[in-house]
Amino acid sequence: MKRLRIDIERIIKELEIAARELVTTRIVGRYKSVFRGKGLEFEDYRAYTPQDDASNIDWKASLRTNRLLIKEFKEERNLNVFFLIDTSQSMLFGSSPKLKSEYAATLAASLAYIIQRANDSFGYALFNDKVVKFRLPARGMNQFRIFLREISDLKNWGNNFRFSEALNYVFNILDERTIVIIISDFIGLEKEKNWKEIIKLFARKFDTIAMMIRDK
Repeated sequence: MKRLRIDIERIIKELEIAARELVTTRIVGRYKSVFRGKGLEFEDYRAYTPQDDASNIDWKASLRTNRLLIKEFKEERNLNVFFLIDTSQSMLFGSSPKLKSEYAATLAASLAYIIQRANDSFGYALFNDKVVKFRLPARGMNQFRIFLREISDLKNWGNNFRFSEALNYVFNILDERTIVIIISDFIGLEKEKNWKEIIKLFARKFDTIAMMIRDK
């Protein structure tokens, strides 16, 4: 079975070394800070004190009560992150020794590793002209191993690009609190009808991050 060259073993080894040096805690902390508020649930207001960060003041609530208030949050059990990864034919191009697909797969695998180390859930859909692989968000190394196997399998790569098909597929399946990370070169997007309206509708339901993979 032919597979993509993903440098994930080296990445994991480096992250494991970092973990022993307590650096991974900071990596996970940075990951959490990127999604600040996504995994937090409002609990109550409390009075502002000089020790608090002034940027956390809720000015609307403060004006209503005539005293400075800040919001308090409690952390939810875990975040749900979902990767929507373009595996169409254009992603198999590369003018350097490394293909765009290999950059995309390594990026996704690295993020997935950090997510599962943070005890959060991740899922994914691999798509070209249809969704070829789909897994709902889940936690643990087994989910990560399955992801590595499927994203590195060349049978899941190739064919045309139909972005709207992938968005429509996952729209009614995923929980609206899911953070969706789209990884694609977006080549062929302009050929799709109403793609702007579909993306706007999708982004209104989910927190959406798009990462464009480009050839050097």
